Amino acid sequence: MRQLSRRATWPGVANRVRTGACRLVLAAAMLGVPLSAARAQSVEELRQLSIEQLANLNITSVSRRPEPLSEAPASVYVITHDDIHRSAAVTLPELLRLAPNLEVARQDGPNYAVSARGFNSASASNKLLVMVDGRSVYSPLHSGVFWDQLQVPLDDIDRIEVISGPGGTLWGANAVNGVINVITKNSADTQGVLVNLKAGPVDQNGLVQYGGRFGEHGTYRAYGMGFGVGHTDLPGGHSANDDWHGAQAGFRSDWLSGPDNVTVEGDYYRNNSMPNTRQLGGDLLGHWSHAFTDGSRLDVQTSFDRQSQSTTGISDSYDSYDLQAQHTFGIGRHLVVWGGEFRVAVDQFINRLNTFTLVPPSRNLSIGDAFLQDTITLTDALKLTIGTKLEYSSYVGFDYLPSIRLGWRVSDTHFVWAAVSRAVRTPSRIDRDLQAPGFLLRAPNFESEKLIAYELGYRGRPTPDTSISVSLYWNEYSDLRTVNLVSSPPPLLRLGNAAEGHAYGIEAWGDWRVLPWWRLRAGINLLHKDLHTKPGATDTSNGASEGDDPGYQVSLRSSMDLPHNIALDIGVRAVDRLPRLGISSYIEGDARIAWQVTPALELSLAGYNLFGARHAETVTLPALAVAARRSVYLGLRWTY
Repeated sequence: MRQLSRRATWPGVANRVRTGACRLVLAAAMLGVPLSAARAQSVEELRQLSIEQLANLNITSVSRRPEPLSEAPASVYVITHDDIHRSAAVTLPELLRLAPNLEVARQDGPNYAVSARGFNSASASNKLLVMVDGRSVYSPLHSGVFWDQLQVPLDDIDRIEVISGPGGTLWGANAVNGVINVITKNSADTQGVLVNLKAGPVDQNGLVQYGGRFGEHGTYRAYGMGFGVGHTDLPGGHSANDDWHGAQAGFRSDWLSGPDNVTVEGDYYRNNSMPNTRQLGGDLLGHWSHAFTDGSRLDVQTSFDRQSQSTTGISDSYDSYDLQAQHTFGIGRHLVVWGGEFRVAVDQFINRLNTFTLVPPSRNLSIGDAFLQDTITLTDALKLTIGTKLEYSSYVGFDYLPSIRLGWRVSDTHFVWAAVSRAVRTPSRIDRDLQAPGFLLRAPNFESEKLIAYELGYRGRPTPDTSISVSLYWNEYSDLRTVNLVSSPPPLLRLGNAAEGHAYGIEAWGDWRVLPWWRLRAGINLLHKDLHTKPGATDTSNGASEGDDPGYQVSLRSSMDLPHNIALDIGVRAVDRLPRLGISSYIEGDARIAWQVTPALELSLAGYNLFGARHAETVTLPALAVAARRSVYLGLRWTY
């Protein structure tokens, strides 16, 4: 087993479970076994937001209610619609690189590893909750996100709220190291015709959308889009043959009448990636809110998700049903948010190509919770937020997730906050039900991975033209996933909870309006981890659950509004090396120049990964260590 442990690299292809031959090696890789706008705001209006206006944007993801960003007691970064419009990104994961408190690494053509505060790899990026309009999109198969099946039209995103740090007290399972909430625009803000085309030798994307009205109070939009994402390269420069393409259609409808607001939205997609791999799926969401005369508010939301993937010899699918409700009210100095959520996922995984299977092949998983949070105004400048959630999982029973946050508004331009929170990652199907006869035993006693987080932060505007956010954190982890040796020889293994330790770091970013037409943004993310197995335990995966995280990330962005309606955006990022994977540190850049020919027509030239022909960001399998390529494309955006 010493040799097995030394050779183990935990390539981590959990996020590739539905792509081609990589489905075969899901289990073995986990064990570390070596393998042979239409009518939205005008561009000019979006560009005129001052630093003060940007700092006081209303957000909802920290406290599940609207509050100014400047007074949110958490490490939160907002990617605005203006940021999205001016970005060179063509997919949602590439867009998330704008958030300095996230780690984003491309694994291959369709797949990415995205995390906050560490644990970033194909198999370890399972502690981040991702939502679209409050709808959870993580997979119960491996507790991660299939990013290639999350193609939200970028034009329809109002903002993306990125929280680094626990959000488990209010949000659903997996809100351990962070929460990403993608919030789309109300259909009233996307009226008329929109055509957005992007075409280049590597990436292509086309969106056609129409928004209209019905009755006196209703609006809607409907869209169709197609896209192609180019292949990555093998170390020798040859194609990895992992390019993919797909098509998607969807709609959103909003109805507002007096105190009631109703939203219904849905999407359907079909993707093709790698030889003989097909993906089908869709989602449907309904949301109703009612504002009472006493200022309180009731929200009820239900959603359905369907995902299915198939390739030669392997198929998997799951259906997810979710219902959640929330009531917000105030009493004196108390602002209370309480509610609950219940989610049922029905999945099926069939593997006819090797001995690694899930037993049973199909299972119903349920997760439910009830939460209560009280924000107490101690003084005009000091607020204490106390919350707790009782979460139930059909795998592990009940978990208790408390949180306490203190926010101090030192002055109109300076805010200090501190927090202590507990969060858990509930077991996935792989954690509990993966087996290979004669080699890997099922782990019916696998427990939740646990975190206690201590945070301290500052957010302020030192001058009218600058803003700064700094967050310090210390995370204590216990019961992290390991691959334990049960007997030898021959080796007999079982997944367990034999790792623990801590991680700490600093996240900081700032904004500077140099001139009315020039804005600079910078960010830095420093991380250190010290994780180990518990005394007497053996982890044959060589610490695969720790992920592979750069010690530093640094970013700088410049946005200029030049004469003749020309906008120029340039971004540079520097990322530390990953020595365990043999990946060197690198510096990359992106750029976009756009000309607003008329109020309705915009032409652009954009690109990302511009500083080199190719570079690797992470590794899945040694034989599939691929590199992201430079991508340049022309864009046309027309509204009517």
